This record gives sequence, C-alpha cells and structure tokens, in this order.
Amino acid sequence: MNYFLEITSLPDYPVKFGKNNPNVDNSIDLGNFVDPALLNGALHYVDAKNGNVPFEKLVAYDAMSSVSGGIVISSRLKELIDTHFPHQVQLIECDIEYKGQVANGFYALNVYTKVPCYDLEKSVYEVSPVDKSYDFEKIVLAEGPLEEYGIEYHIVRSIHDNKIVVSEAFKKLAEEHSINSLGFLKEFVMEW
Repeated sequence: MNYFLEITSLPDYPVKFGKNNPNVDNSIDLGNFVDPALLNGALHYVDAKNGNVPFEKLVAYDAMSSVSGGIVISSRLKELIDTHFPHQVQLIECDIEYKGQVANGFYALNVYTKVPCYDLEKSVYEVSPVDKSYDFEKIVLAEGPLEEYGIEYHIVRSIHDNKIVVSEAFKKLAEEHSINSLGFLKEFVMEW
C-alpha cells in the first residue's frame, strides 16, 4: 500500500526560504533536481512570522513545510532515509534562523522522482483542454510498488500533480522510529 505524505507539524508555515540562497527554491517546491554546483554551503531558512511556536518546539519537529522552499526535515529523519532509501531523494543541508536563534542539522527534502502512482479509474478528475493538467476532486492511489522502468522507489512525486507519495515500507520505518510530524493518507479528497 502507498500513502500521501502529509506534514502535520503546524497549520501555518513557520519558516521561509531565505533571500540570500541560490535560486533553487522553485526547484525544491516543484521536485526538480538541484545541481550541486549551484550550492555553496548550507541553505538558509528564516522566520516566516506566521506563528508563535517556541524555538524549542520548532527544532523538535522531524518535518515542517516552509514557504517557498519545500519540506525541511531533521537530521534524525535524514539518517533513516540515507540508511534505508539511499539515492531516492536529494537532501540539502540547511539551517533555520527563527525567533533570533539559529538551528543547524536540518535538510531540505527534495523529492525529484516523478512516477504515475494514481489509480485514474477510481479517482475523480478533469483534464484541462488547454494544458492537459489534471484537476482532481478525489485521488485514489494505485496499488503495488512505486516503480518506473523496473526500479522500485519509496518516496516519489506524482507525475499528475506533484503530491508526495510514500510506500508502506517508508510509513512503517517512520512509525517504528517515532518520527513526528508525518501523516499518511490513503486517499486525497479536495475540500471546497
């Protein structure tokens, strides 16, 4: 079984992609591989001034969504991904400046592998006649492994709308290691 990855740490995005970073934020948000030559050190995330979460609580999250910079994960989650699912995502070192303090040991999670992972027969959607994009009302995930060209993945993006999907193995590993701030949804229904 596969699951939509949901970041549950905060309803608001506490940090944003810093202004002094190389121009790679859209790449991370869209799941495009970032050329390491563009990076010269850690990326920087700063306080988005969207909430009042204490610094100590913020740095205890294993995952958080950011404004214009994708998902930021802890070194604990990074180690699990490196150990069990190496070379499936790009993990870019970053730091967080929040409420006047700086925290190191975080990573921007760049999920750049895009595969077909939806059961389009069970999903409810329309295809735009203009650009052929998908507008989903309800998404049902396909059963079976997340694979393409005979390679099985555990962390991917959907080719239809860029949502992040993970395998049962990823979910079990996160639960076994008490990784916080992650939720796993079996299907996705748009709320109007």
